[in-house]
Amino acid sequence: MNVVYVLEMYDPHDGNENQSRILNIFSTMEKAIEYRDRYIREEYEIEDTFDGDLLRESDAEFFIDKYQVL
Repeated sequence: MNVVYVLEMYDPHDGNENQSRILNIFSTMEKAIEYRDRYIREEYEIEDTFDGDLLRESDAEFFIDKYQVL
C-alpha cells in the first residue's frame, strides 16, 4: 500500500459556499508542509526572511490528511 498526504485549505472569508478546497496531493508530509508554507508566503506576501509562525499570518486554516491508497 502507498500513502499520500492531501493538503486542504479552509478559508472562512472566501465568498464561495464550499469554503474548503484541496490544494495538492503529496508523497510525504514534509513536501506537503513545504508547499503549504510557500503558498502562505506567496498568498500573503510574506518575505522569506520572516521566521515567525506562518500559520498565524494566514486567515485560512490548513489541514494535511494522510490516506492509504492501493
